[in-house]
Amino acid sequence: MTLPEKKAPYTFVPVVEDADRQHGVKPVFHDGATTTEENLYTGLLHCELTTLTPLLVGQYAYKVKDAEPNEVNIKDLDDDKTILEPLFLDGNPKGPVVLPGTGIKGMLRHNIGTIFNAPMERVAEQFFSHRPNLGWIDNPERYQCREAIVKQIQSDANGKITSITLQILAKGRHALYIKASIFNKLGLKFGVNVQSSQLEAKSVGTGNRNRSHRLIDGGNALNDKEYHVYCYRPGIDGEGELNEVQENQGRKDDKAVLVPINSANEANDGLISQDCIDQYQRTQMELADIQFGHRSRSDFKNRDRIWQRVNDHLQQIQEDQLIYMEIDLQSKQIVSFGQHFRYRWAYSDSICTVNRRLDNQGRLLGIPRSQVHPRNEELVENAENDCLTIPRALFGYVSGDNPGSSCLGEGAFERLAGRIAINHALEQVGDAPLEDRFVTNPSRNQDDKFDIPLKILGSPKASSVEHYLAQNQNKKLNTYGDLPGTNHSGSGTPLAGRKFYRHQKEPDFIEENDDTKKSNQSTLARYISNVGRKFRFTVRFKDLRDWELGAVLLGLNPDYGRHVLENIAQPNPPREGKDPVYANKLGHGRPLGLGSVKIDIETISVLNNNLDLDDKTENVQSYIKKAAAKVDRSNTEIWFKILNLNWQDSPNSADYPNAKANIYTYHTNIRADYSKRRRNGQNSELSEDFHEPVRP
Repeated sequence: MTLPEKKAPYTFVPVVEDADRQHGVKPVFHDGATTTEENLYTGLLHCELTTLTPLLVGQYAYKVKDAEPNEVNIKDLDDDKTILEPLFLDGNPKGPVVLPGTGIKGMLRHNIGTIFNAPMERVAEQFFSHRPNLGWIDNPERYQCREAIVKQIQSDANGKITSITLQILAKGRHALYIKASIFNKLGLKFGVNVQSSQLEAKSVGTGNRNRSHRLIDGGNALNDKEYHVYCYRPGIDGEGELNEVQENQGRKDDKAVLVPINSANEANDGLISQDCIDQYQRTQMELADIQFGHRSRSDFKNRDRIWQRVNDHLQQIQEDQLIYMEIDLQSKQIVSFGQHFRYRWAYSDSICTVNRRLDNQGRLLGIPRSQVHPRNEELVENAENDCLTIPRALFGYVSGDNPGSSCLGEGAFERLAGRIAINHALEQVGDAPLEDRFVTNPSRNQDDKFDIPLKILGSPKASSVEHYLAQNQNKKLNTYGDLPGTNHSGSGTPLAGRKFYRHQKEPDFIEENDDTKKSNQSTLARYISNVGRKFRFTVRFKDLRDWELGAVLLGLNPDYGRHVLENIAQPNPPREGKDPVYANKLGHGRPLGLGSVKIDIETISVLNNNLDLDDKTENVQSYIKKAAAKVDRSNTEIWFKILNLNWQDSPNSADYPNAKANIYTYHTNIRADYSKRRRNGQNSELSEDFHEPVRP
């Protein structure tokens, strides 16, 4: 593998699990019960937002099949292709574009959480798994995948499987898969011996890997004279239907396998322990979880029925069935197994919990991950500490609405309204023609020139451990924990942190390939706001401490930090004139370079004792200095590097890592390389400095 030439369009700022770097603050309640010697400020920020790169608000999303043909040119487009367009105040493009205040507020909360190193609050839970035998090798030094025959199953009084006795075949591949159609055609039965002369179908030994180890019509003669017919269950659902409906591949309907009699006779006895069976059961439960499972975000026909079958699959193991397993060559223990060749095994950790396991009642347990869980002093049992993280104190919370706010309070304290409100930002239209306001597509005709086919957005997911978990340079790849329940689980690797998108000088976002334009892989964007468009909005704040107000100002306009935090906010290279050095990102298409914006605070109005508004705009640096004294300087320095508009040496310096082929190949190569090294017990440097593309 070769190092990608460009950095990824996204990167991360870590959330460091260090009590000295995670400060809390006493909440300010709206009923006036808060007692503090600090001055509290209430007022307004009048703001102007300017687009530095095209901005796709994308408030309205729909499919081609739901589009009005007289409004959108949908000729030759895939029915499931997504169309995005903004919300207009007047309901049509002649009116101002509406930029929702929720988006600005989310960006502000993200920034403030970053510079104060607060736990992440709105991270969705998801469970992941891996394929232990990815890139099968016959002679590993540590973990070896083998074929095995189930000989005996023992269960307790409740029918729960407690142990499985196996006959473990010698290293290598022995089984020949038989599709259901050929199984029926040949009149085969489970548990019988057959002579090769009885088989009309032939096996293919080598060549096309998709046909290797498979009994098919035609091909080379069988190598052995006598075989035994064993049961086999394809796919994680035991029927192979999931592969058909979700992967858009043919159904894996292998019903049985042939194993040479000689191979079966030379097999060694083995035992799958209760702990390993429990981990298998947890794997099936998590794979079948429609809300948080590995593939829970996917949608396909018969979804609920297939997931239920996945969940029931454990109890379908039967004697005289071929399965696949992984054995630790040092301890001689079976550490993972599954009912099909590419079986999955649940990681120890998920996004929000670590060291996941089943208790005696079969319930899933885990330790909350501190990066996404409330700090100890925020929890109900420690409520007397009266403390919240800074983002939660500013923006409020609802206890239990996500993992990041669980157990925050009870009774009257189960929720807290925030002290910051942001209205929608309205585009300042003036007399500007549509051609000045929106990006035009020169390849389109006059009627649809504002319809822009976007390049395919990469879909990086948190299952990509090489980017979404903290990685140590020149070390082995960290994962969510390959072998839960063992001494080598690898559990506990921190998440990489909060995700940010890099600025791009000259975004290259318009798709040119005709086939891609038509497919549902890319998005059709309508009315993308042009560079230089201005929006106005107001931020209302109530009872903010001076440093809290400073934090809001810095989060809205990071450029303020140049003068106050000059030792960690150094523009490189500096820009001339009044152009900002640091800016934020908003809207859709941020990985493609869209959405770079600057926000200017035009006036700061603060309510005085006479309930009149005083202009405090000239005090902005004073407020910023108060906030600067409290920020986490290490995280803030990384934050400035990411928000620097001038980080690039040349345009188009950001792209998804693709191993000079495609995104999928890049990530697959890393997994395959790691899988090989893992089975050999190697902790040496990977062949690719995979972390470099997402380094700030």
